[in-house]
Amino acid sequence: MKTFFIFLLTGLVLLLSTAAQAVDCQRASSPTEQMVCRDPELRWLDHTLDARWLEQLVGQAQPNGKLYTEWLQQRKACSSPFCLKRAYFQGYGQLFNANRHIDWSGEWWNVSATNGESGRLVIKNASDFSAELDLHAVRGAYKIDIDSEARRYYGVLYVNNINGAENCAMIVVPRQDGNLEVSTQSNGSCALLFPTDVRPDGVYVRGDHDPRPAATLLNTGILPDEKLDSAFRQLAGDEYEQYVATANALHYTQDLDNVSAKAMTLRVIGEANRRAAIIMYNPSGSIWAMRVAPNAQNKLEFHYLTNQEDKSAIPKTIQGWRSHFIVTQ
Repeated sequence: MKTFFIFLLTGLVLLLSTAAQAVDCQRASSPTEQMVCRDPELRWLDHTLDARWLEQLVGQAQPNGKLYTEWLQQRKACSSPFCLKRAYFQGYGQLFNANRHIDWSGEWWNVSATNGESGRLVIKNASDFSAELDLHAVRGAYKIDIDSEARRYYGVLYVNNINGAENCAMIVVPRQDGNLEVSTQSNGSCALLFPTDVRPDGVYVRGDHDPRPAATLLNTGILPDEKLDSAFRQLAGDEYEQYVATANALHYTQDLDNVSAKAMTLRVIGEANRRAAIIMYNPSGSIWAMRVAPNAQNKLEFHYLTNQEDKSAIPKTIQGWRSHFIVTQ
C-alpha cells in the first residue's frame, strides 16, 4: 500500500511539473502575459491550448515536459500580438503533432453534442494552406451556420471573424486519434453571434451520417434502468419519441405528492413555453408523465399518461408544472 501511494504521489508531481498553466490575468506581470490579457482572442487561444495540453497529459505515461518548456520560451520571445498568435498555432503543431499529413476532406460529426444538439462539419478543397469549412450546429430550436475559408497554420485550421463578426474566431485541431477538435472563441462578439450558447465546439468524427446512437430516455439519463424505460415505452407508444425529442434540457423538481418519486422536467431550448414535459416515477414502478406541444391549429395541448388505475387523478407535482403554461383558446 505504501508503495502504491509513493507511485501515485510521484505521478502527481510529474504531472504537475509538466502541466500547462493558463495565463492568470489577475497576476499578469511579464510583457508577454500582459499582451495576452489585453487581447480577447489571445486569452481564448491561451486557455484552449492549456485545456488541450492538460487533457493530453492525463493519457501520457511520460509527459514531455521538455517540449512544453521549449514552447514557453518561444512564446516568451514574442514582442507583438501577431507573434503571439502564431506562437499559439505553433504550440498546437509541436505539442499535439498537428502539423502532419491529414486527410481533412469529407463530413465530420460532433459526437460531444448532447440530446437535442448536433454539429455537422463539411471540409472541402483542403490544401497545405487553406480549406473551405461548412459547419451547421443545432441546439434545440436554435441553429447556426458557418461558411468560411480557413487558413492553415502549423497544421491547425483557423477562421477569423466568423460570418463577419469581429473578434469571433474558430480553430480546428487534428487529434492523435484521427478525429478533429473544434473550438470557438468564448469571448468577444461570438457571444452575440451564437444564440443562447449554440456552439459547434466538440470532438468531430468522420462519417457519412451522425454516428451517435439513437437517443432514449435511458441513455439520456432520464430513466434509471432498462426495465423502467421499457415500461415507459410500452405505456407511451408513439409518444415515446416525443418525450425523447423534448429532452433537450433537464431539471429535477420537487415531489409535491410525497410518493417517493423522482420528478424531472424536460424542455426544448428556445421553445420551453411550447414544447416541454415532466416525468415522475418511484421505486415501485409507478409512472406519471405529461407533455405539452402545439397542435395543428398552433394551440397548446397537454397529453397525460400514467400506469395507475385512476387515469384522471393527476399528481400535484404535475398540476403545478402545468400551471406555468398559458393555454390560448
